[in-house]
Amino acid sequence: MSMRGSNNRLKVGIIGTGYISEYHAEGYLEIPEKVEIVATCDAVESLAREKMISWGAKRYYTDYNDLFKHEELDIVDICLPHHLHKDAVIKAAEAGMNIILEKPIARTMEEAEEMIKSVKKAGVKFMVSYNERFLPHHQEAKMLLEKGVIGKLKMITGSLYGTLPSETLRGWRGSKEKSGGGVLIDSGGHRVDLMRWMAGEVDTLFCQTSRVLFEEYEAEDTAFLLMNFKNGAIGQLNVSWGVKGALWTANWNETLMLCGTKGTIVCDNLTNSLMVYSDELPEDFKSFVIKRYWTNYFESIKSAVKHFVDCVINDKMPLISGEDGKAVLQIILRAYESAEKGKVLKV
Repeated sequence: MSMRGSNNRLKVGIIGTGYISEYHAEGYLEIPEKVEIVATCDAVESLAREKMISWGAKRYYTDYNDLFKHEELDIVDICLPHHLHKDAVIKAAEAGMNIILEKPIARTMEEAEEMIKSVKKAGVKFMVSYNERFLPHHQEAKMLLEKGVIGKLKMITGSLYGTLPSETLRGWRGSKEKSGGGVLIDSGGHRVDLMRWMAGEVDTLFCQTSRVLFEEYEAEDTAFLLMNFKNGAIGQLNVSWGVKGALWTANWNETLMLCGTKGTIVCDNLTNSLMVYSDELPEDFKSFVIKRYWTNYFESIKSAVKHFVDCVINDKMPLISGEDGKAVLQIILRAYESAEKGKVLKV
């Protein structure tokens, strides 16, 4: 991997300057010895220019085709609406750039497969940013599970409850065609990824969807999903943007529970905590039953970005590959099909 930036730093371009891109940028800005943001791109020129100045970049673009044509980047960071993912990823790959992409990978399996094919052909690195894998309590839960602290995993449950600001649905997220769905493909995708990361591949599933608060919304604001995993575990996932009284920030409630033959692990995003019970806690874990992490959710976005930088510099495989992104999408799309047909389906 050739590092082409000044002082041997990686050159990064960020495409899409909505609110989530700010945390991506902060991740790069915290490791100035490794990377430099050299270009920004947004269809809204004032935003592209504003972020160029804010992030210390050199140039801005309003069309990513121009960015790919005129910039030699080591990393392109794509924070675009879902319907723009495929084209941007394919063109970035063709330009020889390593790519980190905001979730989900795409809206359809065909789009995802085209993207992965293009990335493989170009020989570049590709990561889908399911950043919740980088929250410390999720990483420790994964480690405890693999150490056998709770025995064989038999049940896994996940939940996400909050209220989506209604103005959010006035943009591209309010379009089922542009977003690819509602809460399940969007915020809920993080829970699907975590559950698959912990429990493995899903065998069969059954899904129900609803509109609790947003009757005018084209897609679902609420989804309940039951899963049978190939390892014999069962799973339940409840996700909703329609819970009044829950705010987008501090009171956005997300949990994950792992139940095994020897014990239980509970992760809570609201309190950034990990709770462990086991019949046979190893000596090095007897010091705690409840563990708090003094961090915040958005640190995980920065951690994902820093992980990808490390993968590019040291030629390592990213934690979440394009294939992982495609597998999560397949579960979600089969869930939508199950809800439409009212049937249990094989994944």
